[in-house]
Amino acid sequence: MYTTPANNAFLTAIYVVMIPFIVWVFFHQKPERKAYLAIVICMLGMAVLTGVFSRGVSLHLGDLLTIISAGFYALQIVYFGMSATESSPWIIAFMLGITQGAFGLIYSLLFETQTYASVHWVAGLVPVVILGIVSSFGAQTLQLVGQRYTDPTPAGLLLMTESMFGSVFSVALGFEPMTWDLVIGGSLIVLALVIMQVGFRRLWLFKKNACDQGLAKSTGIACCNASIWVIGADKRSMITTC
Repeated sequence: MYTTPANNAFLTAIYVVMIPFIVWVFFHQKPERKAYLAIVICMLGMAVLTGVFSRGVSLHLGDLLTIISAGFYALQIVYFGMSATESSPWIIAFMLGITQGAFGLIYSLLFETQTYASVHWVAGLVPVVILGIVSSFGAQTLQLVGQRYTDPTPAGLLLMTESMFGSVFSVALGFEPMTWDLVIGGSLIVLALVIMQVGFRRLWLFKKNACDQGLAKSTGIACCNASIWVIGADKRSMITTC
């Protein structure tokens, strides 16, 4: 109501930036160095995807509310990943569903009763079931289960693909044309996920061990075999080069 869809989508993604610092402050776990690079690339991709570079960002009341909401969402992701893993995700999902449904009903009875007469209940039932049960409760339950097996920072990056998939399905269903913003922005978000998920140091160690043990040929790994001798003032050493 008080902001634009592009601003809302972009500012909501700020939760990805907040997550590692919340973990650092409350749980004293310093983020991996590659997390900063992944977050920057992901935010850049989100900016391209939502057209921020072409339209710009002008802050309104709705933007402030969006940023506050992003902060609470970041806290929720951290809680799911750090504390809620000690409990059954099914119990937490059930309690969340009951709480959200109860408070949603209370809000509706307090502020929306005057609009009930204009609602087409038969036509609105299927969308409400899909949005409420499948897209909200179902997705939240899967998030709770999934976060038992991943850290909050990569979980936040994975959840950020929501906007990318929204755009992809919108194009696939014919609601909007394919654009370079979608291609470039989506590619940057996927690149950020790859950087965050792939253990480059472990890959390097695996390659080194495979070369040392003579397993390179069977595993298809290319090893560095060129070596040079370097003669110093006090000793002679061999350096392997690629």
